[in-house]
Amino acid sequence: MLDQTEAYDRIHPEYLCKVLNRFGFPNKFIKCIHDLFFGNSISVNVNGSLSDSIQQLRGLRQGDSISPILFNLAIEPFLLSILHNEIIDGYCLKARRFNSDLQLTAPRPVKLLAYADDILIFINSKEEFLELQERLKVYNGASNSQVNYSKSVAFPLAGGNTFHNRELKELIIHNGLRWFDSQSLGYICYVPVK
Repeated sequence: MLDQTEAYDRIHPEYLCKVLNRFGFPNKFIKCIHDLFFGNSISVNVNGSLSDSIQQLRGLRQGDSISPILFNLAIEPFLLSILHNEIIDGYCLKARRFNSDLQLTAPRPVKLLAYADDILIFINSKEEFLELQERLKVYNGASNSQVNYSKSVAFPLAGGNTFHNRELKELIIHNGLRWFDSQSLGYICYVPVK
């Protein structure tokens, strides 16, 4: 699970405007968003006194009703780079037959789950992890994003005692991610069989 450092605060205005342009938003709309978020000055109220004004150079305001939508648009190129990547296979869910009359097609692999700035990416090998690192490097360089490795975690879906790819586990730990064999954020990911 990837955690980003100050996810909303780090969005770069030039990157956001280019993303909006690539998604086909009109130039007038893009200019309006730019001026609304980055073409203004901010004063801070400290004990009833306003500070000198400072220009907002980057970042989306948390609590603003349009900020989550703009953040989702800003992160979408990274998510698409994972979804369309041929090296990252993802995780295949098994189709279950509930009614014998239905013909089920095999579901597509799940490569990632994302909600706001929380991203869960399914990888199976050292090669996939290295490709993920490369995709992150490109995205971070373009967007000003930064992964918070001290809050990012990895855990096996099969459970810690049965995880077969020790090389991947060691590579993940070596790159600064925490490894959980049984739970993440207090939730049990698997129950070990004793």
